[in-house]
Amino acid sequence: MNGSAQSLNETVSGFAVACRFLLFFITAAMTISCVSNPPRTDVTHIVKPGEDFKSISTQYTGTPDHYKAIAARSGVMKLSSIKPGDSVVIPANLVNQGAGNSSPSRAKTDTARTLAEAVAVATALGAGAGAIGCKNNKSSCAATGAGIGALTGLLAGTAVVMAKQAFVTDEERLNQEITHAKEYNKELKAHNLQLTNDVKKLTAESNSLKQRVRRGQAQADQLAAQKQKVSGLLASNQKLLTDSRTELGRQEKIYSEFKSGKIATNPETEKLMQEITVLKTNITKLDGETKKLAAVNDRLSV
Repeated sequence: MNGSAQSLNETVSGFAVACRFLLFFITAAMTISCVSNPPRTDVTHIVKPGEDFKSISTQYTGTPDHYKAIAARSGVMKLSSIKPGDSVVIPANLVNQGAGNSSPSRAKTDTARTLAEAVAVATALGAGAGAIGCKNNKSSCAATGAGIGALTGLLAGTAVVMAKQAFVTDEERLNQEITHAKEYNKELKAHNLQLTNDVKKLTAESNSLKQRVRRGQAQADQLAAQKQKVSGLLASNQKLLTDSRTELGRQEKIYSEFKSGKIATNPETEKLMQEITVLKTNITKLDGETKKLAAVNDRLSV
């Protein structure tokens, strides 16, 4: 075989090796690129004194304009009917996931640095791969590998940047979820304390009213009005119980996604589990008080 043919074969050989390296990096890049953040889910919010749909919309979406969509998702027909203790649902697609404390300029600088470092390393690997199959005419093979190496470096570098950005996003989302879970538990605990007092008061009132009706000291329509009052409170708490269980399922799903994702070893994930445990306790308390309220409602029917 003459020198020209041998050089050509070596160049092709080097090119083939470089292509195998390129395929490896492209596969890695595509794999990382396809890893997305956990899907957004609806957020349940317990109404606090002074809040309305517009203020809740502003809090979660950044604008009051979505108040009708939130009301519709919450199954509320009359916008002015919500009161403290009620639960409303903010649709996942409206929740402002961009809110946070990260600095855009810092993020851009970090992205540029990460991309530059990744491209430098991957380009060196890709360029080196171009000369692996060569024995004699390494300069020709290296030239072939250099071009492929540059492309490899770009692909691999971009994938690294995407992966790093996804990691930052996951950490921010985890912190948001922990904050939300703490707030939800705080509000639900306060609601349960109030409900416990309300149930005691309604139980005493209802028992006394029934006795007075039997003795002819009160009218039957007073009993009906009391039942309507208790039934309304029962319905709202049954809805809150359902919503809280849905929220529990949502948090457990998100926790599972975090534990199987890129930040599985982040100790902050266990803070979310702690809040999930607290939420279970709060739901058990709410369930117990709601059953007591249902018993009061049933006795008023006799």
